[in-house]
Amino acid sequence: MKKLLLGCSLLCAYTLNAQQFFLDDNEKYGVKDEYGTVIVPGRFDDKRNFKEGMAAVSINGKWGYIDSTGKVVLRIDYDKCLDFYEGAGIVEFDGKQTFVDKRGRALFSEAFTRVRPYSEGIAAVYSYSAYLRTTMSLDAYKWGFINKKGQSITHLEYDEVESFRNGMAPVKKDGKWGYVNAAGRKVIPVKYDAARSFNEDGLAMVKLNGKYGYVDKTGRIVIPIKYESIQGMREGVTAVRSVTGWGYVDKNGKQIVDCQYARVFPFQYGFAAVIPIQKCGIIDMSGKTIVSCKYDLCGVITEKLAWVLIKKGNATKYGFADLETGKEIVPPRYDVIGNRHIDGMLPLVLNGKYGLFNIYTRKEILAPEYDEFLEFSEGLCAAKKNGYWGYVNENGKVVIPFIYDQAESFFESAANVVKNGKKLRISMQGKILQTP
Repeated sequence: MKKLLLGCSLLCAYTLNAQQFFLDDNEKYGVKDEYGTVIVPGRFDDKRNFKEGMAAVSINGKWGYIDSTGKVVLRIDYDKCLDFYEGAGIVEFDGKQTFVDKRGRALFSEAFTRVRPYSEGIAAVYSYSAYLRTTMSLDAYKWGFINKKGQSITHLEYDEVESFRNGMAPVKKDGKWGYVNAAGRKVIPVKYDAARSFNEDGLAMVKLNGKYGYVDKTGRIVIPIKYESIQGMREGVTAVRSVTGWGYVDKNGKQIVDCQYARVFPFQYGFAAVIPIQKCGIIDMSGKTIVSCKYDLCGVITEKLAWVLIKKGNATKYGFADLETGKEIVPPRYDVIGNRHIDGMLPLVLNGKYGLFNIYTRKEILAPEYDEFLEFSEGLCAAKKNGYWGYVNENGKVVIPFIYDQAESFFESAANVVKNGKKLRISMQGKILQTP
């Protein structure tokens, strides 16, 4: 069952994983499947959540791994076990770390002082560096990279490294940063004050002498290293700040929006929220104002829809604006809107009641008058109103009246409900199919 919950000040979606841990009356962790059936009774003192079908579990201070069936695949005998990435989990014993596969077998025999998860088939490792031929001091411990066979990609020679991304990894040596490729070759000299990972466009943010810019994988400067500050790239565009304010530059280094704003936000669907002085509006990639700068805050939801916010005393109110016309669809009136949607349905809150807004039709389909509701399933949504549950369709029409004490989402054209303490199973037309 999938339920929409209120978290902090915004609504968000919560979906059960295929397996989930539970805490029993003895404060021991066990495992349930997605239907709530116990597949491992409570026996673990601690745990890490499932990742790649594996989870680290602990008994009496020792750690091991279980798989998605609850079977122990690595004996619970290690000092630490971390999450799986790319089919490899990190284990620690006697102050050393190494990797195991999903059958609990070591990937190779060597262990290191520290390791980081595999990324693009390469892992960063930290250990004593015989390569540097120094004494056994802290300075003799360096970072390098290995493959899944444990073979060295680089020597242990770096003071700090980041994981591989898009075929490149930032490395630091003697206080400066550069880059190595997946073959371990130093393709961009170690000369920058700071360096970020390469993005999907083949560009990376660098800092030199207090200024920021972007380089490509050959080290060529694409966006001049002249800006006071710079943001990550979205949709082939990055926000940059000069002495005159914030603007935007594209991935080819072209200034597409002049540096004139006090605050800017990343582009989404070809639009970005900007604040010239105090009020917020939305522009397109040509710099044209689409939604007037008259709101306290705003943001992009889809290529056709934006949310807008105004402050009224101590309260804030949310509404929606059309990105095709720049006009308001719904004036700011909601107390809260969801920070993400589920299948196009965005939760709303007004005076403590819940509703739904369809971001594709750009219409309110459920007025904020419900106590609670679940996600849509098979075209119907279980909703609670005035203490009772019923079902509405995607047009907001009530198709099964609000007469039930409890209700679950439909699955294979049937749903479990409770009426007057009696468990029932009903069809999508509200007819009783059976009494469990």
